[in-house]
Amino acid sequence: MPEERSSPALEQLEARRQAAQRAINGTMSDAERNRLGQFSTPPGLATDILEACRKELDPATPIRFLDPGGGTGVFFRALIEAFGSDRIHSAVSYEVAPEIANAARKLWSRCGLQVRCEDFTRADPAGDHAGRHNLIVCNPPYSRHHHLGRETKTRLRRRVRELTGLQVSGLAGLYVYFMLLAHEWLEDGGIAVWLIPSEALDVNYGAALREYLSSHVCLLRLHRFSATDVQFDDALVSSCVILFKKAHPAPGHVVAFTSGGALGEPESARGVTVADLRERRKWGPLLKAAGAGEVRPSAPAELAVGDLFEVRRGIVTGANDFFVLERRQAAELGLPRALVRPVLPSPRHVQTEVIRADKKLWPLVEPSLALLDCDLPRGQIERDHPELDAYLRVGERRRINERYLLSRRDPWYRQEVRAPAPLLCTYMARRGSKAPTFRFIRNHSSAIALNVYLMMYPKRAVQVLDARRPGLLDRLHDALRSLSDDLLVSAGREYGGGLHKLEPAELCRLPVHLNEEDARELMAAEQPVLPGLSRLTSDSA
Repeated sequence: MPEERSSPALEQLEARRQAAQRAINGTMSDAERNRLGQFSTPPGLATDILEACRKELDPATPIRFLDPGGGTGVFFRALIEAFGSDRIHSAVSYEVAPEIANAARKLWSRCGLQVRCEDFTRADPAGDHAGRHNLIVCNPPYSRHHHLGRETKTRLRRRVRELTGLQVSGLAGLYVYFMLLAHEWLEDGGIAVWLIPSEALDVNYGAALREYLSSHVCLLRLHRFSATDVQFDDALVSSCVILFKKAHPAPGHVVAFTSGGALGEPESARGVTVADLRERRKWGPLLKAAGAGEVRPSAPAELAVGDLFEVRRGIVTGANDFFVLERRQAAELGLPRALVRPVLPSPRHVQTEVIRADKKLWPLVEPSLALLDCDLPRGQIERDHPELDAYLRVGERRRINERYLLSRRDPWYRQEVRAPAPLLCTYMARRGSKAPTFRFIRNHSSAIALNVYLMMYPKRAVQVLDARRPGLLDRLHDALRSLSDDLLVSAGREYGGGLHKLEPAELCRLPVHLNEEDARELMAAEQPVLPGLSRLTSDSA
């Protein structure tokens, strides 16, 4: 391996690599890159990651390097820079795209990198003549689960279960499988570093990964970049770096949790025991800035949202541009009034926290939108509703019925069944300096909501008490609006560019403070008795 670290020759190769990467990016559409999850690691970040690796490895240890998603070789360049070529005993990368693999081979083969143009998830470590590796570094594909076929998911989930005993959710992205399958490629005591979406710290489909990191290996460090400091110019995703050793963690082992700033100069740091990690459903709150709110178990005198409400996402139409029309437009097209219903516009158009309604219970908001909601057989539509039939034919000419979700509905123009919800919560937002990130909205109309809202349906006891003591839902609305923004943000999850989301289960765990009179009345309401009310009543007594 003739190249020396920081040499002019290495800098020239890196310039050629970046040019090749730009050329490859220019040949792929954004949609194609999103499907394949191909987003190249920034060179500076690759340098920081390999420098962190260098500090963890014995200086006398020869490096046997593996990159399961090698791309054009950005980590191999950083490897030479960090360790020097003389110390690299072997280096292997996998890349499934032929044009990218060929580019990497032309650049780095004379430096000792073996580029294998194949799918890493199908490769056999026993057939790798380089043997096990003591350093694995990878930015795996960010392909979402819906880009993986059913057979691929079945194969990957089975292989992970055989290897680790872990059960991976069918909603997991490809990067989860890359990390777990790489376990058998890493030798005992070896170091692995992964650059993955920070969503894995909190989402339900990241549970297997969190169990792996807290029980199967010795997690050394976890660093999450600021949500506003997106590492990839071409992917709006908040990222984290995970560094671990293939070893069982010692009792009392403490993991370094850092966040913000650069990997080498984080803005904040704290130690977290592995035992604590194993007890937590979500790890993201451990990386909040000092003083930020965190959802904790409810105190004895508190109820959770889930005690009072069923929470569901708003509907997914599969084609808002076709099914959601302005009310005036729906009338002009002659769509039957019985087959359209009011639907709320995006939260940015709803400026009030209370939605009033007209005499027909359409919301008094602008724009006034209608949702085409029909499950009639097509033959009946052709016979009884020719204007609707003509509109559906327009959709079919646009091939809307072939879209992923709609192709699985029968008929394709049928909507999910939802009743109007008297309370709504916005599902996603960017955090601002003044306005609350998540908003609770009282809905007096018959409008349903799209999936930019969470719909909150009162449980039986709440319905009974609201009939006895009118105004309960308004008081609950006020109680929810009083929750701090820090508490709401910490309950949800954070994405690139400062985007926050709050899932139904996360909202259900939030506390609600009721006055004692409402609490006593709820206890006396019809069954089922709400969880936690017995605690509250006994404490009040």
